[in-house]
Amino acid sequence: MVNSKTLELRDTNSQLKGKTQEPSDQSYLHQMLHALQKFAVRKVTMYMPFVGRYNAVSKYFTSKPATSDSGYDSSESPPESPGDSKHPQTQQAEYHLPVRVSSAGPPSNPFEVQQRLVEWEYSWFGSVEPKWRIKPDIEIIKEVVRPYLGLCGFGKEEITVERFAGGAFNELFTITSAARRECIFRVALGVDPYYKVESDVATTEYVRLHAPIPVPQIYAFDSSTDNKLGMEWILMEKMQGVTVRNLFGINWDDSQWEMKIALSRQIADWMDQLSRLRFSKIGSLYINWDLSTPGKLVFFLGRVVDYEFCKAHRIGYDIYRGPFNSTQEYRYTTLDFISQDANDPCHKERIEKLEKENLAKKLAKDTLAKGNQHLTNEGKEKGEAAVDEGEEEDSDEDEDNQWTAEDLEDIPKACDALRPVVPRLYPEESPDAPSMILYHFDVSVMNVLVDSSGKGIGLVDWELVITSPAVLNKIYPPVINAEFDLPDGAKLSPWGGSASSLEVWHSNKHEHTVTKLRRIFYARLLELKSPWLEVRHERHFVEKNEKSAERLFSETIGGMSWGAKAYISNVPLIEKELDHRDYMKKKAEERLQRREAKKAAAAASRD
Repeated sequence: MVNSKTLELRDTNSQLKGKTQEPSDQSYLHQMLHALQKFAVRKVTMYMPFVGRYNAVSKYFTSKPATSDSGYDSSESPPESPGDSKHPQTQQAEYHLPVRVSSAGPPSNPFEVQQRLVEWEYSWFGSVEPKWRIKPDIEIIKEVVRPYLGLCGFGKEEITVERFAGGAFNELFTITSAARRECIFRVALGVDPYYKVESDVATTEYVRLHAPIPVPQIYAFDSSTDNKLGMEWILMEKMQGVTVRNLFGINWDDSQWEMKIALSRQIADWMDQLSRLRFSKIGSLYINWDLSTPGKLVFFLGRVVDYEFCKAHRIGYDIYRGPFNSTQEYRYTTLDFISQDANDPCHKERIEKLEKENLAKKLAKDTLAKGNQHLTNEGKEKGEAAVDEGEEEDSDEDEDNQWTAEDLEDIPKACDALRPVVPRLYPEESPDAPSMILYHFDVSVMNVLVDSSGKGIGLVDWELVITSPAVLNKIYPPVINAEFDLPDGAKLSPWGGSASSLEVWHSNKHEHTVTKLRRIFYARLLELKSPWLEVRHERHFVEKNEKSAERLFSETIGGMSWGAKAYISNVPLIEKELDHRDYMKKKAEERLQRREAKKAAAAASRD
């Protein structure tokens, strides 16, 4: 048998630079693969394409299974979740490798590509949102997609292209044939050119082959902008059904209760299945196209595709982006991005311009206020004075939330003050414990697809999904999450009769409903003895205690990242909370020692 060490992957950074050539059928590796297939050696761990079930192919990706580490071929149906026969098994047709249109690799200047496609819009309090500079042209989409429609089962008939949906990072179009066949053409906004689409495809395929979670089939994709459309795209299956939001609405109540119970339990099954896929690093999934064949995909963990790492000018910063060996490394890198962003000259120029505009507005309002003092009509004077007061309050609120030049100087100092806190918050993980899971952070009412009976038939939108430690993950998915628990017996009746009162009542009714569904979700996890309960264990104190040091830390780096200067004041509070936590831990250990000593003394006296 060939030594598995000879099949180690290349360095993840060098692997993704330059052109990635398609594997040659004459290569030594593929000759060996074909020979093994010929002699029906189908379960040799070193050739098993699912890195989550083995640790032999890549020294960069040491994922360990929950129970068995036996291999299986990608042309076979994936096994049931380890140690649990209760999971439904998905029926898989013959597996088809997605067609990778371009092998050009990542762009040499991602900042230039991003700026050509994305316009960054800063809000009044400093956060930044991506906007499309160029909208996808439907006629060009028809031309680009035509060569690949046979993969979707289309013939040569005419097609129609209509916009289906859109969001911050994607525009979706429905491709419909004359025979009424449909598929989805998804155009990706180039916030992280090449890497976002490559990781999106790899993560979707990884889940399809590892877990019985229904995901859309990907027919073809282009992770390069060097095409007639000038953008990256994915051609995928259009899954049937509707979103949870379309079926149940925005504000939930007890109607269709049995359907909501069944869906909550099914989502618990999905989270359980994801939590059984274990990894030893924080990173994004990619496919090694050099080693993959139509029957076998080889995955590896590479640089993290994270919005906080690529938004606006951050895409061009020379900062290591993963994979990360520990939560500490990941948090240090986040602080590096925040600090360098605050030092970026572009923000100083933007803020100085904004301050001049605010000063001009204030002078104009002062002039208007002086003019109002000379009004003789009492009614008009009162009316305009009230309007001016309200506008002045809004202006004060704007000024309180906007970054200033002084804030830009304070943020790097705050980041430096937070660095010594990181090791105390996130002790180094044991190298023998594969503590990261594949965490889909947006299992929401828009990304869960259901049929008319409320059964979940699809989970979509796997972009920006990374392998993540339990302490950074949320206990409950957004589809059944709420701002606060509203237990049985809480007051739900509307007061007054205004529209706002009814809105509050509907909101409270929703909070009450999802509170009960969260209990059902958690009970299902207990039934499964799910590893997802580790997330519950890690996050319990964080979620319940507003003064938790980890919660304060997360809010602080999040707030500084999108411009809320008030969060800088959290830094001394974090240290104080950690000192208190250490003190209470020491006291608890002392109490335990005293109890053990008393037990020992009592046992000795009886003897």
